[in-house]
Amino acid sequence: MVRDIPFFSHCEHHVVPIIGKAHIGYYPNQGVTGLSKFARVVDIFSRRMQTQENMTAQIVEAIESVGFYSESTFKALEDRYQIVRLKPEE
Repeated sequence: MVRDIPFFSHCEHHVVPIIGKAHIGYYPNQGVTGLSKFARVVDIFSRRMQTQENMTAQIVEAIESVGFYSESTFKALEDRYQIVRLKPEE
């Protein structure tokens, strides 16, 4: 399991920054890959303007499709939309 991979993205719906950490775990079926590859995948997909849900799905799909041969992949994003900070208190 790789924890605390920092990422910075933008929400395509609100057009505000999303700042957070990604956690990825996978159970390899054949072979093992270097853990830095997961950070690279998160970095590639976080550079796009998109929603958190789409980014999560794309990262898992990429990990499972490029030959990491995992029986199961776990992915969690721990982030904070900046829209929450921009809304006034009521």
